[in-house]
Amino acid sequence: MDNTLTQRNGKKNEKISLSMPVILAALFLWTVESMTICPKYSKVFFTLGFQSEKKMGANEASRYYNKSISLDPNFPHPYYRLGIINHNNSDYSKAIEYFQKAVYLDPGFHAAYDYLGLSYLAKGYYENAIAALKKAIQVNNNVYRFHLGIAYLKSGNIKYAYGTVDDLKVMKEFSLAGKLEDLIKNN
Repeated sequence: MDNTLTQRNGKKNEKISLSMPVILAALFLWTVESMTICPKYSKVFFTLGFQSEKKMGANEASRYYNKSISLDPNFPHPYYRLGIINHNNSDYSKAIEYFQKAVYLDPGFHAAYDYLGLSYLAKGYYENAIAALKKAIQVNNNVYRFHLGIAYLKSGNIKYAYGTVDDLKVMKEFSLAGKLEDLIKNN
């Protein structure tokens, strides 16, 4: 493939050599610009947001997630990622709004229920945290069960916290059971 371009410079034509990264960058920019008018590309912007979150930070990622939402407001994953960004920035009220929207759109979104519970827990809404974490456990994920035990502990319900330790032991999750038991004893 000829990686040159003819440029008109006054009366003289010059050939400019283009490197493959420059060609790919131009193609990428053209592709992204053309996608802004097509709602089916919401998942592409979500993916760009996810990649940006790791490499460029939360602000850039939020821009892509919001674009994804504007193209398809019924796609739950950008709400979930925006919830995580807000949770990690200790803006639990905003995080709760995003997680609630994610689980409204996808009632089986167990990870969103987990973070919703953790955000409620951080705000001190223990009953809401317990309810959300119970919903996450319906998929039988033991990490969510551990979070539920912490919610019971923080709500002052030591009996249920120890019950969660027992559940984890029955499921042979001895490491998580031990960590939770240590938290209960040191509380």
